[in-house]
Amino acid sequence: MESNLEGLYIMQRKLGKNIDNKTWHDIIKVPSILVEKLKGGIYMNRDEILARSKKENLLNDERERYIQKSANQNSYFAVIIIFAIFSIILFIQKLITGGAFADYRVFSLALLIAMIGQSGTVYYYNRDKKVYLICTILEIIGAIAGMASIVGSGMGWF
Repeated sequence: MESNLEGLYIMQRKLGKNIDNKTWHDIIKVPSILVEKLKGGIYMNRDEILARSKKENLLNDERERYIQKSANQNSYFAVIIIFAIFSIILFIQKLITGGAFADYRVFSLALLIAMIGQSGTVYYYNRDKKVYLICTILEIIGAIAGMASIVGSGMGWF
């Protein structure tokens, strides 16, 4: 093993800066201990490794997943904020004028459904935190009550 390292240092000094697109993986064979097991060593080409890695990770590129996740989070928070603002404005408008330009309960229902998705997902990945389960159950009850209220008033039941 020590003789292999000495040979590598000599090769590195001789080649110096003449190694452009090659890496030491291109030049160095597997050390002699593994050569016996692998029957001659493995010759690794950097471009071949990168091409294979790119092909394998075509749908699972970490950077793309991170960007998509950030975009989804930003859009989720934007929708939540808009629905919350509309719910508050419509509720206040209905209190003051007796009527609103839209039914605030629809926006509140959408807000509750989004919160169900969020707290349910957090609970799914953190089963030991029961507070998320309780929040999910309460939000489901609120969403069912909201749907009953919307449907009931639309049908003339309330």
